[in-house]
Amino acid sequence: MKYCVIALFALWLCSNSVVAENQPHPLTASDLARLSPLFIGETHGSKNVAEFAVHVMERVDKSQQVAILLELPGDMNADIQAFFSETANPSTLWQNAFWARSFQDGRSSQAMFDLIATVKHRKSLGYPVTLYAFDARRDKRRRDVPREIIMAENISEFLSASRADVTLIISGRVHANKSLNLKDGTPTVANQLRHKHTFTALDMVTADGSYWACFRHPVKKFDCGVKPVTGNEAQSKRYSADGVYLPDTSREGFDGVLYFKTSVHSLPARRPSQGSVEL
Repeated sequence: MKYCVIALFALWLCSNSVVAENQPHPLTASDLARLSPLFIGETHGSKNVAEFAVHVMERVDKSQQVAILLELPGDMNADIQAFFSETANPSTLWQNAFWARSFQDGRSSQAMFDLIATVKHRKSLGYPVTLYAFDARRDKRRRDVPREIIMAENISEFLSASRADVTLIISGRVHANKSLNLKDGTPTVANQLRHKHTFTALDMVTADGSYWACFRHPVKKFDCGVKPVTGNEAQSKRYSADGVYLPDTSREGFDGVLYFKTSVHSLPARRPSQGSVEL
């Protein structure tokens, strides 16, 4: 099979010749805009996709708008904007209870906090970057509505109003699957969005490495820690380099793959010793 391979630092364009014979070209903002929005289903608790988002921001100039949507609770948006307006420390955002949960599922990783901090830095340099948290709020409103529907509505509302040239939507891989329905019959976020919006769904794939996760066991016992990536040895043979592979039909419900040979884990931004609350 022939691929368009968009490496993190170079782009291999598909043509009638063998891909490997093509000369690499810099990944340009126009390439990103052509594929945008990119809906990336990541492995929570890893650094890879957050660092990829930073590389993407570095590919655009000040004339192009970038939007990054994260699977963080919507009630964090006010704190995020306050953090962006601060000139000193990140206390406003840092004190949000989301970072101090006992059940640290990877969404509140150091990599995610660092990504938000990078957006703040880029904004201070004059780059038009927007960051938006689209997950369901924690204030218990709309409890009768499935979380997938709330997230899809939040993203759809943002995309409909956005004028960004390049948009990255980062979530867990289940939400980014265009053809999946959950056990209760609710379509995933991407499965809902595809009826209204055009976007590129990518599945993060790794050959080895590790990630941070918390798993629930009976009686709400949490098994939290660094977990190894297993069972993906074949991926190192399928993909030649880190990057985006399009098209790739090997992952049902996705348009392509965002491949990293090694998944690098990211610990929670706040560990229990720094104070935790049950949410």
